[in-house]
Amino acid sequence: MQVSKIFFLLIFLILIFSENCFAYTSEKDTSYTTYQTFQKIRKNHPEIRMVEELKSNEINQFENLTYKTITDGADLRALHLDIYRPKQFGKYPAIVLIHGGGWRSGNKSMERPMAQRIAMQGYVAIPVEYRLSLEAKYPAAIHDIKAAIRFVKDNAERYGIDTSKIAIEGESAGGQLATLVAMTNNVAKFDGEKSGS
Repeated sequence: MQVSKIFFLLIFLILIFSENCFAYTSEKDTSYTTYQTFQKIRKNHPEIRMVEELKSNEINQFENLTYKTITDGADLRALHLDIYRPKQFGKYPAIVLIHGGGWRSGNKSMERPMAQRIAMQGYVAIPVEYRLSLEAKYPAAIHDIKAAIRFVKDNAERYGIDTSKIAIEGESAGGQLATLVAMTNNVAKFDGEKSGS
């Protein structure tokens, strides 16, 4: 009985200290890309092809807009989003797009072809960059995405966004994050810092 208590205490301490010793890095994990996934799937489905980016005069594209700047000691880290919208003047419903990648890889450019096609259908499409798990602990990604949504609302007039009609979606890990963002609406601990966003 005494040995099992000591064993469980030792395991508990190891888990506590390993969490605090985990090193976060600004290095990007580039193991998950659209092209790599295409190559893997093409082996069994040679008929598939990658979706290409649109070159259209019917949409406006605003890329790499800084929506949040994070201070980490002496370092600054800017987070960006893209906005794709119909060229015709007016207010449109918006959809925030969250990329997948197992929470540790991927980037907003993976959403570009879909965002462009959504914009062609009369919506404002907004792919968002967020801090990945190698860079920041949970719930940092949720804080980032919510800051992006606040940016979108604060700049709705400029980009022609109907703030009463903003949706969120994601693929894979992005789908899980989109669900958490939606389900934690008005829950302060998941909002993150509202200043500077």
